[in-house]
Amino acid sequence: MITRTQMDGGNGSRMSDYNIERALYDVEDLFQRVLVPFVLLGETARSIKDGEFVGGTAIEVGVRQGDLVPEAVNTILSFSNFDGGFNKTPTGYEYLSHGVPVKITVINKKWKFLENPDYVFYGPAEYRIPNPFIDYFKVRQLVR
Repeated sequence: MITRTQMDGGNGSRMSDYNIERALYDVEDLFQRVLVPFVLLGETARSIKDGEFVGGTAIEVGVRQGDLVPEAVNTILSFSNFDGGFNKTPTGYEYLSHGVPVKITVINKKWKFLENPDYVFYGPAEYRIPNPFIDYFKVRQLVR
C-alpha cells in the first residue's frame, strides 16, 4: 500500500507528494482562468501517463506561443500569489507554487506529437499530454 505524507521528512530536502499535487491543481486552475490550453511535459507527463503519483522535481507544462497572448500573461500576473514571483526564463516562465517549481515552456515550433494531444485523468481533472508520447519523450529536451 502506498502511503502519502504532507510532511517533507523534517529536513526540507524532499517535496511532499501533497505539495506537488497542490501545485499541479493550481496550474490547472490558473490556466483555466485565463483560458489558455496547456500540455503536461517532462516527468510530470510521464508519471501521470503511467498512472503514478505526480513525479519529478517540478511541474512542467507547455503552452503554444500563439495561445500565450499578452492579455493572458497580464491576467496570470494579476492572479499571482506565487511563493517566489513569476519570472521570465530563456524558455518561458517559472514560479513556485506550494514550494514546488512550476516551469512553463513556451512552444514556438510545430511538433507533430502536440497537434492531437492525448487526454489522461489524474485526480479530479483531465490533462493533455503529447501524442504519441514515446516520440515526445525521446526529444523532450528539444521541445521549445
